[in-house]
Amino acid sequence: MIVRHERSGGYAGITVKADVDSDTLSAKQANELKELVEKAFPSDQLQKKKTMPDQFNYEFSIEDAGKTQTYQVNDQTITDEIRALSKWLIATAQKKSR
Repeated sequence: MIVRHERSGGYAGITVKADVDSDTLSAKQANELKELVEKAFPSDQLQKKKTMPDQFNYEFSIEDAGKTQTYQVNDQTITDEIRALSKWLIATAQKKSR
């Protein structure tokens, strides 16, 4: 599974990108990633609401088993599960880039 994530917007307008390939993770981290993705996106029913100034926008592209699904949310529509996935992806990608 490959998860590409981009968080943009906010007061400073800074974009943060994170790409994580489960094949490069430990078994424990790969399982954690899979669980976070499954909790964050249990269905395709997410709706992106109109963007407001200074809010964050989140995009996730998930490649798994030959299929790619893209999800877009913002501060109005984000769930706790999606926020947890975002934080985990960014922290994991930053650790790998050091």
